Order: sequence, then C-alpha cells, then structure tokens
Amino acid sequence: MRRLIYLFLAVAATTSFSCAQTQTAQTDTANSKNVKTLIKKMFGHAGGKNLELVDVEPTNKTVTLRAYKLKFKDKAGSRYIYGYVWMTDNGKNMALKLYKFDSETKGGMPLASVIEPKVREKMIKTDLSWFKNILKELDKNNIPHVVGNGNKIIYIVWDVYCPFCYQNFSKVAESLKKGIKLVFVPLPVHGERSIKGFVYYTYLARKEGAQKAMGHIFMRGNGNFMKFNQSLAEEVNKNYNKIPEKERKELEKFYTKIRSDLLKKGINATPTIIYIPPGENNKGYIHRGFIPFDQLLKMK
Repeated sequence: MRRLIYLFLAVAATTSFSCAQTQTAQTDTANSKNVKTLIKKMFGHAGGKNLELVDVEPTNKTVTLRAYKLKFKDKAGSRYIYGYVWMTDNGKNMALKLYKFDSETKGGMPLASVIEPKVREKMIKTDLSWFKNILKELDKNNIPHVVGNGNKIIYIVWDVYCPFCYQNFSKVAESLKKGIKLVFVPLPVHGERSIKGFVYYTYLARKEGAQKAMGHIFMRGNGNFMKFNQSLAEEVNKNYNKIPEKERKELEKFYTKIRSDLLKKGINATPTIIYIPPGENNKGYIHRGFIPFDQLLKMK
C-alpha cells in the first residue's frame, strides 16, 4: 500500500517558487489577499524578471497547512505559470515547497516528490504580428526555412547547436508525413558559435534546400549529442572560409540582428514552438520547449 508523508520545509532555491528557508509571515490570519501581498513583498521579482504574480487562490489543505495556488503571467504575454505556497492557518509560517514521501524505496532511500498543481503551465493566445515581420525578413534575406507543403503550419525556433532540437529532430521529421509544414526560425542562442553554424547552414541550404541542409546537420552522432556537437563544429570550422566573404559578412550581420529581435520579444530558448490556429491572422501560441504537434494542433 502506498503511504504518503507530508514534510513541511523550504529548500534552497531550485525553482521559481523555492526559498532558502521557511519564512515567517507578518500577518495575523492567512487569506488570499494578504498572502498575495506577502508573496509580492518577499519575492517582488516573482519567479524572475519576466514573471508577474497575478492571482492567489486557496486550495488543498493538510492537517496543519493550507496550499495557496499562485498564478504568474509571463510578461511576454505567452503563458501562465502555476505553483503552490503552503501556510499555517494563523499566517505565521509559510513554506515554498511541500514534499510527499512514498513508502516505496529505491536503493534503500525513500522516494519523494514536490507537490505541485496538475497544470503547471498554460499557453495564452497572444499577438504575433511582430513574428510575421520576422518571417518576412527571412524571405527578404533568402534564408531557406520552410520544409514540407502541408496545410497545417507549425513554426519552430531553433539553433544549430541546440541539444533539445537534436533530440527531437526525428519526431519533427516524422511530422512531415502527417501533412504538416514546418517553418524554421533561427535563433543563435549560443553566441558567435551559433551564428557561424547558421551561416554554414544557409550556405548549404541555398544550394540544396532547407530539408536536405537540416538533414545534413542533424543526421550525425547516432543520437549522441556530444558526438553530433563535435562533428558539426569540426565541419563548420573546416569549411567556413570557403563561403564567399561578402556572403559570410551579410549573413553574420543578419543573424546578429534576428537574435536581437527575438530576444527583445522574450523568445530566448530553443526549441520554442509557435502555432497560429486556422482562421487567425496575427494571434497564436508560444510554447517554450518541445510539445507534441498533435496536442498543439487541437488548440483554437
């Protein structure tokens, strides 16, 4: 039989909602209003400079603690993020994490996991008119970036040296069989190294097309990212100066600019998946990290 034990403590900051120690709340009774005020006072940055605390809702209760569900809004406007704080009824003590221990063990140690809301993140439909301008810039600068010709379109913000892009490449490639058009938007998150990688990708893609160039880049390493990373870097360094200097300089300038444009809009991770539902002109969803495409295509 599974037996749960609840532990009241806070631990060193490992997530947006963690703290170094259990906090003492400066309030006589706990309720949503003063919990919200307290959270804002203690953690004015919320979970980071890009997040804003927008709501506090009382929810689950243990014998001695009440959970308050926190709702944060990404200031880029693309998602809500949810977490818990736990507080005693008198409002004197608060914990940022609560663990549950299972009677089952692994290697003689008890298994434990943080108690979190079932839904940790929810995408918000947001204005993407600025994103359409990014796409126009790719066309204007002759950057091959479209693979497939299906009537369902998914946009993938990627980096040539992104380990998560590499890990999910086979899933992305498989989606082409399902009538999905993939539009790849470059974001050189690893600095000058990535810019050089994208210049080399563009050099290949202009000769043989985006799909073959993507395959040439990612179909190496046999699933081992370190081998992939080393192999690609060696090829780029070996062939970079073979690219005409004028073309290199123009592409380096372009990729520096597109990185700046995306970062200003809060797009700072790869992969980031963007989806604009059918019938929408400039409104859609932004998801940081990979998400199954069939799940994404159900969104209206």
